[in-house]
Amino acid sequence: MDLHLAALEQQALTVSRYVGITDEVLKKLGTAVVKGEISELKRQNHLYFKLKDEEASVDCLMWGSQVRQLPFEPQVGMQVIVVGSSSLYQKRGIFRLMAQQMYQAGRGLIMQRLEELKRRLYAEGVFTQEKRPIPHFIDRVGIITSGEGRVLHDIKTTLLRRNPLIEVVLYPALVQGNDAPASLCQALARAYAEKSCDVLIIGRGGGSFEDLLPFSDEEVVRLTAKSPLPIISAVGHEPDYALTDFAADMRAPTPTAAAEMVSAFTREELARACEYFPQALEHFMGVVLDDKVNEYARLKQRLQAAGPAHQLELKAGALSNLQGRLNAALERRLTQSNERLWHLQQRLGAFDPAAACLRADNLLKTLTLRADNAIKARLSKAQQEFLQRTGKLSALNPLAILSRGYSVTYAADGSVASPENIKPGDQLTSRLEQAEVVSTVQSIRPLKQD
Repeated sequence: MDLHLAALEQQALTVSRYVGITDEVLKKLGTAVVKGEISELKRQNHLYFKLKDEEASVDCLMWGSQVRQLPFEPQVGMQVIVVGSSSLYQKRGIFRLMAQQMYQAGRGLIMQRLEELKRRLYAEGVFTQEKRPIPHFIDRVGIITSGEGRVLHDIKTTLLRRNPLIEVVLYPALVQGNDAPASLCQALARAYAEKSCDVLIIGRGGGSFEDLLPFSDEEVVRLTAKSPLPIISAVGHEPDYALTDFAADMRAPTPTAAAEMVSAFTREELARACEYFPQALEHFMGVVLDDKVNEYARLKQRLQAAGPAHQLELKAGALSNLQGRLNAALERRLTQSNERLWHLQQRLGAFDPAAACLRADNLLKTLTLRADNAIKARLSKAQQEFLQRTGKLSALNPLAILSRGYSVTYAADGSVASPENIKPGDQLTSRLEQAEVVSTVQSIRPLKQD
């Protein structure tokens, strides 16, 4: 027993390993398509819901980025088809269906696909092309519908009552069932090829949602939009609609309403037209005649404008204009040449040798005169300075004192005699203004102070 437990323990997986292996196995199952009813719904950033049938339920999760792409709002109790993969939430061991796509089941799925087709055709411009008006006067109407239903009878009855002159051409086609789209396309192609009608009506009477689906078939809708003739879509009754309503030039709520649209010119209007036909014809002829007169005048004017005389006049005017422009251009060029010649003469005159010599001679005279004036000014200034300095020197000359009766006595060594450098017996020389006197020192006595 102990050995058996030991072997089991050795083979045992951890919980995380077991859940991980199970999750890998589930993912290898690939994509699953599951149909059921939404029983619980919780929307946060992502969509958490349960999908159930009579016997089982499964938890589902759809990421927020995928939820935002849904063309409808999921609701509790709604039958849906979920496309996703199986997964095991390892942290809590919860099995989930990871939803990647979701469609409404049954009629809801068909409505969803119709909405997707409608958006795509709008984006391609199939429904937004320019709509053509229905002609007011119609001789022949083409009907694309079943030859056995009441639609054709109702249309003929309405046209007979309102305008019996309108001819009806039937292009029979199946209007319900799997073969209806191909049959409708064949009838449309035949009507387009013949082009014998003024307007086309494609439609059928009322019926179930599924009965009207052939008129929302993509090929039928695209072919309706390519109609070379104005076309009216009249499918079902007032609440009903088909995608051909958006592709056609006009939508009628019923086939009878379509018949009334194409018979806008009624029997009563036809009778009134016949009553007033002579006056209308006279008025019409007058309008036509006026148009022809105006056209004749326009043609005559165009003929005159294209005639040789007018063309010659135009050419003469153009030639005169060109000649005037040529003369103006020549005058401008001549003026510019004269101005340029004058400037060149001025520049050449600046380089003339005689003029250059004259300018140099004038400059030399000017500089000589300026130099003479400068020399005279400097000489005069020097003479004045010499006289000033001579006067100062004369004033400071010791010999000038002799002229006022003074004398200067020199010792034997030639220095000015003073009590300090002479003694009795020394020979002195006294210089007067105009003579020198030689004497001998007898004695030296100081002077009395006052």
